[in-house]
Amino acid sequence: MAFQDEILEDLCSVQYGFDSRGRYQVEPKEKIKEKLGGRSPDLGDALLMACYVAKPAVAGWVESRPVRQADALLSGYSQ
Repeated sequence: MAFQDEILEDLCSVQYGFDSRGRYQVEPKEKIKEKLGGRSPDLGDALLMACYVAKPAVAGWVESRPVRQADALLSGYSQ
């Protein structure tokens, strides 16, 4: 299988829903592996991680938790 086909299969096999707080909830990796015949979706994972952009900190808080000093420095927010 060409790696492009493997990436496409990796990305298209994953299903998601929402938890009780409205957050994305991706199905467990073991279920994804079952769909892919036992192999791990490594190429799809790598592509998603390469494209991931974290939400910046806003006024020192991220999802109702205080921002740690390292997070604050990386996001440009200083205390």
